Amino acid sequence: MAKKKKKKTPLQQPQSKAIPAVPGLESILKSRYYVLYYAVFIFVLTVILFNEFIFSNKMLFSSDFINASCYFREFWKEHLDFPFGIPLWSPMIFGGMPFVDAFHSDIFYPITYPIKLALSIPRAFGWSMLIHVFLAGLFMYACARTFKMSRLAASFAGIFYMFAPYLVSMVQPGHDGKMFVTALFPLAMLFLERAMNDHKFLDFTLLGAVIGLIVLTPHPQMSYFMLWAVGFYFGFRIIFKLIERRNIVPIIRPGLLFVMAIVLGLFISAIQFYPSYRYVKEYSPRAIEEEETEMTEAQRYAYATSWSMNSGELVSQFIPNFIGTNAKKFTATGEAQHTYWGQNVFKDNSEYIGILPIFLGLIAIIFVRNKRTWFFMGLALFALIYAMGGSTPLYRIFYHLIPNVKHLRAASMIMFIFSFSFCLLAGFGIDYLREALPKLKDAVKRKVFLFSGIAAGLYGFLAVAFSLAGKSIMKAFASISPPYTPQGVSIDTILEYRAFPNLGDIVIGLWILAAVFVLTYIIIKAYGNRTIGLWALGIIVFFGIVDAWRIDFKFITTTSPEQYFATNNVVSMMRDTDKPYVDRLLDADRGVLRNSNYFAYHDIPMMFGYHGNQMKIYDQYWFRQGKSNDHSFIYRIENDPQQGNRGNMVWLNTPFIGMAGVKYLVTDYMTDLGVYRDSLTQISQNSDLQADGLILYQFPDNFKRVRLYHDYVLSEDYGHGVDYLRLVYYDYVLREARGEVVNYLRMLYDEYILHGELENELNYLRTLQHDWTRQVVLEKDPGFAADSAAVTEGEYAEIASYDTDEVVINVKSNTDGIVYFAGCYYPAWKAYVNGEEAEVLLANAAFRGVVVPEGEHEVVFRYESEVYNNSRAVTLASSAFVVLVLAFSLFRCRRVEEKAVE
Repeated sequence: MAKKKKKKTPLQQPQSKAIPAVPGLESILKSRYYVLYYAVFIFVLTVILFNEFIFSNKMLFSSDFINASCYFREFWKEHLDFPFGIPLWSPMIFGGMPFVDAFHSDIFYPITYPIKLALSIPRAFGWSMLIHVFLAGLFMYACARTFKMSRLAASFAGIFYMFAPYLVSMVQPGHDGKMFVTALFPLAMLFLERAMNDHKFLDFTLLGAVIGLIVLTPHPQMSYFMLWAVGFYFGFRIIFKLIERRNIVPIIRPGLLFVMAIVLGLFISAIQFYPSYRYVKEYSPRAIEEEETEMTEAQRYAYATSWSMNSGELVSQFIPNFIGTNAKKFTATGEAQHTYWGQNVFKDNSEYIGILPIFLGLIAIIFVRNKRTWFFMGLALFALIYAMGGSTPLYRIFYHLIPNVKHLRAASMIMFIFSFSFCLLAGFGIDYLREALPKLKDAVKRKVFLFSGIAAGLYGFLAVAFSLAGKSIMKAFASISPPYTPQGVSIDTILEYRAFPNLGDIVIGLWILAAVFVLTYIIIKAYGNRTIGLWALGIIVFFGIVDAWRIDFKFITTTSPEQYFATNNVVSMMRDTDKPYVDRLLDADRGVLRNSNYFAYHDIPMMFGYHGNQMKIYDQYWFRQGKSNDHSFIYRIENDPQQGNRGNMVWLNTPFIGMAGVKYLVTDYMTDLGVYRDSLTQISQNSDLQADGLILYQFPDNFKRVRLYHDYVLSEDYGHGVDYLRLVYYDYVLREARGEVVNYLRMLYDEYILHGELENELNYLRTLQHDWTRQVVLEKDPGFAADSAAVTEGEYAEIASYDTDEVVINVKSNTDGIVYFAGCYYPAWKAYVNGEEAEVLLANAAFRGVVVPEGEHEVVFRYESEVYNNSRAVTLASSAFVVLVLAFSLFRCRRVEEKAVE
């Protein structure tokens, strides 16, 4: 049998020679342990980024942590009744305030709970931020996989997201709440995507759990933005489902379950959310209604648009660090120079998300062009326009239409949504290059190559332009978008001392990006022509890391906790007093201490401090103006230009200081008390001054936290107790103050009287005399006649015990009287006289009083918040519900597996 001849086929010349992929990368990507490999990889990268902190005993420099939240966390840890007994009142700053209601950082956030218990608070804070950078990478990877991305693309998305300078730069200001929300946001989108795909009750339940976790971070504004994004994506999916099915029935179940998820999230976070919501609406400085303030609509809009991104920050999205930064970086020669020259007062963070995510995201938008890429492009554009605030007229749409926007500021916080959107789009872009590019027609390939080449050419041009004419470009930009200039400082000075010193960093960055895009162009073209394998495409992620880390490292600085928190001689002397938790202190150190809550951190109550959400009635008591922390109504130290840094105490409002229960005054050693020297006793010794640069003084013995009054005046005819006190001391204030502060106080009074239409009241009340040591101002009749001639011999009112949530006072009164305690009034405080509940009176405009009859009594002020107790019950029940749903789902899955085996 003859053999069949093989049919010859014409030889075809291959367009390009295929190079086999590196087996190592392919095998890793296909490994069942890939998630573990990825986790280890990004953990190692995180360790490299934070190595200076991890391998030392130092803390990360974080300004808000040093100024405020270190005290919050230390107080929480010191007074925690393990495991869940939370202190409910913070007595150490601003006359006291509710600890839960007023927000004191991550009180109930479960991820940081064990970290704070295991480590010192300064170290725990650093580890909390570090861990959330790592978690951001994990959660973003998982989210991207839920959106059906390949492992390689999801890895790109995760790494870009976790190292985006927007996230990492939050380390410098200590905005941990923003970092927590940013890290958790992909997890919310993950469960929403799963829920909208399969409509499973479990996924909607887990979405609610994540929403609750985010609200507990707690950062209300970021949580609000998160809900916007979740709502937008839900609406997008529902609309397209409705278009595809042309029937409303299929969207009813996911719609109801989505509402359930939102409600569940609010219920889980109720322990923090509801008390805080009520506090902000009624008792916070933010509760002042619009008609009660002096702000015009223009001023309100200016407030809402403050701390937004401006044109300089927008340019910095494409030219890294173009507008500079105020980030602290300590070098061998001292602190690095600040380089921020934008339109905000200062800038201690960055909104830059990395140029590679934007580049790859644009590839997805231009070439993939499906409904998801269009949605995330729209979401990113929305976030960017909102973040620009008043820089664009479009912000007025948000300002007038979206609830509560006019009460928010710092619109640039929303940039985490922009970062998420472009990192997700970058993943879609990588998958397009990986899967579609080698198979495309040559004409389409050339478009992709052209786009990559344009990016390389653009950054090459920018690098050359800034190398040759960088200063001229900066001057031109400053003429179009003038930077913020302090009074007396010119734009040329800002350019000379801020912008131009940053030019070298800009040029280096542009040359690096030019090289990155040239290499990226070569890789994309070679991969598209099948001359290199997948491993080369994977190299692009390292370009993104280099780009991000150049900015990230600017915001990671370590410092010693001792220089901010170590015990000094003033603290040691205060601890030697009989009641260190009781005696309140007025801190007027003029910045010698770089920690505004330093004494509170050491359990010494302060008249002021640093918070931002203190009691409204206390702000009104010390005449706080708007958002200013100017204490000039209470005291003023004016510098003497003839004697360098020497200061003169030109005003000390002793009546208002005394009514606030202040016993001690701290100044720096360069401050001269002047006419107040004889009325105070200096406690510090000369050796102490050399050590700390501080002087401790004591006010007279009649300055104390608790006292017994028999005489009172009702302020009900004058609108509010604070009106009476301000007006009755009008002449005293303007007579006793000296120096430039007199003009300021007169202006303060004039605006206050004019705005409140209090001219008649002033003319009457200024003729009265008020002795704050013998007469208390009440807003409600106490039920007995005032007695200015009461015999006080043998009487006493002394604090027997003092705890955060309970104060016990022993009293002996010769006749009916009012026990006055200089701690802020708040409805949750209850009073008991000899075990019987008594009414707590608002006394001296901001503090607490209770009526006692003749005789010896035990008076107890106890914090009992029904709002908190009910909210806690809701949180516990909701959390238990999530656990039960999870347990039931696991049990059900196991039963299904067992039946499958049978």
